Amino acid sequence: MRLINTYTLELEDCLEVIPKYAILSHTWGNEEVTLQDWSTPETRNQLLSLLKILENEDPTYSGLTDPPSLAHTNRIEIELGVRDWRSLISPDSHLNRFGYWKILKACLLARKDGLKFLWADTNCIEKTSSAELSEAINSMYAWYRSSAVCYAYLSDVYIKDPTYEGIGDLRDDSLESFRQSRWFRRGWTLQELLAPRKVCFFSRNWTFIGTKNEMASLLEEITRVNKKYLLYAQDIRSASVAQRMAAVADRTTTRPEDIAYCLLGLFNVNMPLLYGEGGMAFVRLQEEIMKVSDDHSIFAWTWLTELTGRITNKTTSEIATMRRNGLTLVYKPNFPANRMNVLLQNR
Repeated sequence: MRLINTYTLELEDCLEVIPKYAILSHTWGNEEVTLQDWSTPETRNQLLSLLKILENEDPTYSGLTDPPSLAHTNRIEIELGVRDWRSLISPDSHLNRFGYWKILKACLLARKDGLKFLWADTNCIEKTSSAELSEAINSMYAWYRSSAVCYAYLSDVYIKDPTYEGIGDLRDDSLESFRQSRWFRRGWTLQELLAPRKVCFFSRNWTFIGTKNEMASLLEEITRVNKKYLLYAQDIRSASVAQRMAAVADRTTTRPEDIAYCLLGLFNVNMPLLYGEGGMAFVRLQEEIMKVSDDHSIFAWTWLTELTGRITNKTTSEIATMRRNGLTLVYKPNFPANRMNVLLQNR
């Protein structure tokens, strides 16, 4: 496992003894950074200088500490983070990417929570190595589960009110943007919600929204995942196959194979990654699940691209839109409805 030292910003390999660490959860955009982007000494020195500036001005706080008083809230928290971030560097700088900003802000949060290390899926994995990428994806659920805290950064949620005091104080427009956040519709973020014991949510401008425990009822409503799994009263991996599939059924991934790969940890199985195999990834996932479970509700799910508008009761245009937005799992309408109701009851 490779971790970011939140003080030196160096990437450190931790092979035997894994220190306590924070972990970042986010949805990918067009300005993410890679391990190669991060690793040059010149880049690291420039980032350290930026980190010092942010540290002096940063009003944000994490869910593990007390929120600051209004007197400590400045324009960086009230306004959108993008503009303030880019005002610190020249427009033509190679650091002028939002991905750097996300990681630096997460490093500051980790420091405030007394954590020396942070893991992020953008720059902590050598993605040019298929072996390392495969190991990372097969280990990711365990890495999120072992984290001291997970910072869930919702880049499309806006909270501009400087008097905001927690989830109970969310205004209607902010609450709606939280409900509709892309973070709740992506395949990979399901395990990032369920695996860690402590998840702290932040808005685009890094205003602390609340913790998973505080918002369990709202999160249950949004995700349709029972509170007992959100609150760690029961391990999600003890749920039936149907229940776990239902949790991811409305989510999408950019690459078709990832809708299967993002479920490996949720079903506690391992398999090699074969990008380019398309829907066969889900077939292989089914085979791996059947090796450890005799729950036949796995056959109630299939790939969207294998279905027609008539079978799914969706129009051709609806299916076309869903395909453009990524691949998703859907329930097979020809699977006996009474059987599925039994499988999903007491979720």
